[in-house]
Order: sequence, then structure tokens, then C-alpha cells
Amino acid sequence: MGIWGLEDKISSFFSTEITHRRILLALALLALIVWLIVLTWPDHKLHLYFLDVGQGDSIFIRTPGNYKILVDGGPDNSVLEQLSGILPFYDRQIDLMILTHPHADHVTGLSAVLERYRVDKVVYNPVPYSSSEYQRFKDQVEGLEIERSMFTRGQKIELTDGVSLTCFWPLKQETFMELEDVNKASMVIRLDYSDFSSLLTADAEFGEIPQLDNWLWKPVAVLKVPHQGSRGAVTERALSSLRPKLAVISVGENKFGHPVNTEISKLEAAGAKVLRTDQNGTIEVVSDGERWYYRSEKWR
Repeated sequence: MGIWGLEDKISSFFSTEITHRRILLALALLALIVWLIVLTWPDHKLHLYFLDVGQGDSIFIRTPGNYKILVDGGPDNSVLEQLSGILPFYDRQIDLMILTHPHADHVTGLSAVLERYRVDKVVYNPVPYSSSEYQRFKDQVEGLEIERSMFTRGQKIELTDGVSLTCFWPLKQETFMELEDVNKASMVIRLDYSDFSSLLTADAEFGEIPQLDNWLWKPVAVLKVPHQGSRGAVTERALSSLRPKLAVISVGENKFGHPVNTEISKLEAAGAKVLRTDQNGTIEVVSDGERWYYRSEKWR
């Protein structure tokens, strides 16, 4: 065999090897993509995430029909990292964004989300309040021409998969009043899916809004404790009606002493298991409408 024939065989060998490697690499990438899709495919259950965003609130809801709802965004961009750990990299859509009230520890992260995700609808009330974070959020929503609406007591959002959101607070007139404490204009929302329910309270302290004691009569499985568990966040009367099995406090390092021990004692006396995002990380609640369970990043 001449040297030229040997070179041809060597060239053919390496060409075949490169082709095989490319095929194997393509198959591996395809398998990875399929695995990621299967892993993130909706399981027809309700997923409720209390996100660990530090001293503030952010709640992400993925419904059985794969509606994606974000309630508040926390005090900074931490919400982006949290969402990227829940949603697949190719999913950049939020169906509904809700701002419960305009304080910075609820609204700031929403601006970051608006920059990275396509948001179909935004719900917030026109509470008179002046801050750069709130103004930026409003400017973004207007600039992106996103559909907007209010959400006040008695209104209900019903999704096609059986999940509903009912607003218990504020009253409509409260949203136009200049309040000394804007927390009193926070939305209080009950999330229902068949026999499962959760009460999302933002910073609406029960002790500061006496009407809530009369209206929150239906038991819930999960309570998001108001205002990082500050003093007066919950009342014995409300807890006797709500009877939560799980109470979640969204809190981070702070100088206010949140959560206050007296509020934790009230919750535990009412029979609730208390979890905190500063100690337990992001807390996920999963329900099929009848049974439910929770899990957290850090078990303590």
C-alpha cells in the first residue's frame, strides 16, 4: 500500500470518528432537553412558593393548568434567582403579576421581573404613595402597555383550572385615600383550589384592621403571616376562625425584631406549624385540591 492510500484511510478514520462524536453529542443534548422538559412539565397540581427574598414578600403560584402568578417581588433582584430555580430557562412568561401595596420590600423586585419576563396582566390598586421604586414600577407597566386592573374587597379572579383568588381587603375607597400607614391598604387574598385554601396577607396586620376579624371566617390550610410577623400581625380571634395548619413568615435579617415572639406563640397556640424563610429558605406547598404537603430548602 502506498503512502497516499494510508493517508486516505487515516483521514477517513478521523472523519468517521468526528461524525460519531457529533452524533453522540447531538443525542446527549437532545436527551438533556427532553429530560428538562419532562422535569418541568406541569403535574396538574397547585404549587405555592413562598420565596426567600430577604426582608420582604414574594409569592409565586403555578396552578394545575400552568397559569403562573407572581404576588409581590421582594426588596431587590433576588426574585429573579428564585424564579430561575422554579421555571425552565426557556419559560419567560408570567400570566398575572399582583402588587399588594407599594412599599419597596414588595415592589422593587417586580421591576426586575418586568425587565426579564413577558407579563400578560398586572393587578394593583392606585394607592397614593410617593417613592422612586413605586414610580418606576408604574412607569414600566404603562410603557410596556400591559393590561391593568384593580383588586378590592368582593372581587374574584377565577381561572379555568378551578383555582380562584378572592380579595378580602382593601375596601375600594381605601385605595384612593392617603393613609398614614400604607400597610393598611395591603391586599388580603384567599387562594382556593377545591378543598385547599391559603390566605395571603401581605402587610395587612389583623390587629390594625378590625374588620378582618369578622370577614376571615373560613378555615385555611396555609396562612402567610402578615408583615414579617410584626407585633399585632395576628389576633387570637382571627386565628380561631382560620385555624391554619401551616403559618409561613416571609422575613430576612432586620433591625425591627421581626418576627415577634408573641406572634409566633399565638400561631403555635392555634395549632399552626410555623416556618420562616430566613431559617427554612423558600417554602413550597403542593396540593391536588384535597391533600397537600410542604417542603423547604432548609430543614430545621
